[in-house]
Amino acid sequence: MTEEEIEKELLNVHPNSTVSKSLSIKRLAICETCHRFQKALKICKECTCFMPWKTRLDYVDCPLGKWYGSDEGEFTRQKSQRINDY
Repeated sequence: MTEEEIEKELLNVHPNSTVSKSLSIKRLAICETCHRFQKALKICKECTCFMPWKTRLDYVDCPLGKWYGSDEGEFTRQKSQRINDY
């Protein structure tokens, strides 16, 4: 799937549950440094999700606690401050 196709599908399926593209990029960058990320397929071996899709959803978390969902302000919370380390 292209990025445009992913975007269109997400907005159709989850119209009020997506985060900004910039936040999704930050999340995916964290995933790409993880030992459980399979780069060729862009999936997480821990949760088996397709990460370009999952990182756009606002209500999901990384199963390893590397990033958290719920709102656009998530990265100001102390428990997810680790994103600034990347």
